[in-house]
Amino acid sequence: MVDIAALLSLDNPQHDRHSLSTINIRTAAGRSQHDTSLFLMPSQVHRKLNTKRSQRQRQSPRKQQQQQQQQQQQQQQCVSLQTFPSTTSFLIPSQVLAAHPTIIGTPALPNERSSSSSSIINNEKTSNKNNHRTSCLANDNIPLEELLPPRNKRSRRRNRTTKRGTNTNTTFAERKRFPPTGDLPDIHWRSIPMEHLRYHPNFVPLPPPESISRLQSLEDVRQFRQESWQWDALHAGRCTTSQAVAALGFLEPLAAEFLGVPRGWRHGGQGAYHRLIKPALRTLEEMNTVLVCGNDKSGLDEKKDDVPCLAGEDAFTATTLPRNASVSDNTYWITPQKFPFAAKYTVAVTEEVLQQRQHQAKVYTQSPGIQWSIRMLWGNVQEATALLTALNYFWKQDRRIVLKEVGMCGAGLALNNDSTGLLVGATPDALLVYPDGTVEAVEVKNHCPFLPNTPRPSGDKRSNRVKGKFRVGRLEFSHGVMPQYVPQVMMEMLCVGKECKSAIVVRQSALNGALILRIHRDDEWINEMVYWLQRFHEEYVQLNDPPPPNFFYESDNDVDRSRYHAFLEFTKRLESKVETLAHVPNDEVQRAVGTFPGATNLFLDSLPRRVFR
Repeated sequence: MVDIAALLSLDNPQHDRHSLSTINIRTAAGRSQHDTSLFLMPSQVHRKLNTKRSQRQRQSPRKQQQQQQQQQQQQQQCVSLQTFPSTTSFLIPSQVLAAHPTIIGTPALPNERSSSSSSIINNEKTSNKNNHRTSCLANDNIPLEELLPPRNKRSRRRNRTTKRGTNTNTTFAERKRFPPTGDLPDIHWRSIPMEHLRYHPNFVPLPPPESISRLQSLEDVRQFRQESWQWDALHAGRCTTSQAVAALGFLEPLAAEFLGVPRGWRHGGQGAYHRLIKPALRTLEEMNTVLVCGNDKSGLDEKKDDVPCLAGEDAFTATTLPRNASVSDNTYWITPQKFPFAAKYTVAVTEEVLQQRQHQAKVYTQSPGIQWSIRMLWGNVQEATALLTALNYFWKQDRRIVLKEVGMCGAGLALNNDSTGLLVGATPDALLVYPDGTVEAVEVKNHCPFLPNTPRPSGDKRSNRVKGKFRVGRLEFSHGVMPQYVPQVMMEMLCVGKECKSAIVVRQSALNGALILRIHRDDEWINEMVYWLQRFHEEYVQLNDPPPPNFFYESDNDVDRSRYHAFLEFTKRLESKVETLAHVPNDEVQRAVGTFPGATNLFLDSLPRRVFR
């Protein structure tokens, strides 16, 4: 190719503007002279050649002298041609190189080449096979990339309609459906209550508490539902999962900093101490007297619809429905064919339900500290919905899988008869039972989408934009189990029994779907956990001495201190052994639907006006 821009800078003759222009190219001195005429298309002719003389006349003498020197240098340059016969070539715009004073190209050959020229070109390609993108200069070979001007990588024009930091993953309809702020958050947002989940065809519920007439063993207390007063009474003086993490010292400042426990959890071990010093129900006789009879035995033995509590393996196979209910009374679920879930939920959110929720929201949002306690309210209300997510996920793998409701487990462990006086217990959210008899504890964690909407300083120009007490936050999952949850799932596996070898953890959010994890049982870690719980009960609970800050981490005994530090490192290693099963997309989480547009808003103060008619 020929550097036409360099050639056009010479005083080449130009013919009519609408005709072809001719450029004479001279060969290098010392070689055979062959004149080659290159005809240019009208679009290739430099349009400013006619005006060069007028520009030269208006320029100063100094500039004219500089231009003359440049022209002399350009006239000395010549195009090095091979020994070709005299021929004529036409150039098209794509054959014209960018203007550069040092680039010397190769002339374009006609379509019909002679045999001699073809052989020369083939030899030229063979010799320059590895340097086909270099330009031949007078004394050196320089890559073409170094001769061309550098490309500006940031020259792309930004779309000014899209601001920096804007989340383009969410559509306008989704942002419109979920207002960013509000005063009345809906903690029941698209939730499925536990009363309705008990009628699910793949869910085995517990009997009503009033239908239990007697307890045959200590382990039968797992038949009491979690919302019953009997379940609450069993927590007094017993180290359950909510107090185990504090009794282990994981919520103390130094240990929590080592494990990476969030600051909102670092409230020390005082709560565990005050729970364990309360009197507890220890014997079967005490439990039958307090829990079953409730100090009033009148009429309990005469009930015909009583369901006796089952112990041992029968506790896992009990298939009782709520009292005065039967399978034919199920109006909440249907099982259509080719449905993506195990059953279809038929209850929709109505206008009357939203009115009741709004009245409730006006009450609980006025309570002090609601901006932080709303997380617990959300987790309790949305628990059944997260359990349904786990059931649907494992149902797709095996349709014979069932999810069973369970109360407090571990009351019959031999550990509770130890001389230290320690009582343990744990309540999984449910038990996942496989057809071969395998049992897994299920623990669900619902992440609340409502965050406190902190007002901006009064001098901030954006302070007027902050409206509402709460704002919606989108959770981005970190694949793993938080360190404060490790003692909880390990104690659940301990209390369920030796047949429980693993636990399922479901972390569910409102806008980002659910994360399903599995953590395997580690008996070595469980034994170490029991050791430190017994130490806490002996040194502080039995002596009525509240624990000091960092009670195990800064122990005066060097052996105890080093052993406890090794226990913390052991706990951190368990976090890396958590198995991630799936990240369920948000559209694959089964929730309740509404009967009209706007019925599924996260805030109740943004409902359509038709609700209030």
